[in-house]
Amino acid sequence: MNIQDHIQYWLKSYQYDLESIEGMIAVKKYIYALFFAHLSTEKLLKALWIQNNNQSYPPKTHNLLVLVEKSNLQLTPEELKTLLELNNFNLESRYPDYLFQIVNSTDLTYTTHLINKIKSIHLCIQKQIL
Repeated sequence: MNIQDHIQYWLKSYQYDLESIEGMIAVKKYIYALFFAHLSTEKLLKALWIQNNNQSYPPKTHNLLVLVEKSNLQLTPEELKTLLELNNFNLESRYPDYLFQIVNSTDLTYTTHLINKIKSIHLCIQKQIL
């Protein structure tokens, strides 16, 4: 696979995870909707990283802020704050002891608000991917 193939791989995987968000919201699994929001954002950032670094394999990290920095993506302080908030839903939703601590802190209003902010960031990232 060449670099463009790798970018397309991450974009296709991003799209699949993005579609999963709505399904999780429909069944009121807000923690998992936010987990997929994180996962989709991570994959979109990895596509951008590959493009901007001219390499086939992105760094092995789930930290969105690290990926933003290594991709040379310029975001506003508010957008960075949103990604920092979304980072919380990477590990917490994978492990039951963390999951049950935060499951009550998410509801439809919070989830849709955060996801709408994330979708705006996704558009910013997508505009930079050739």
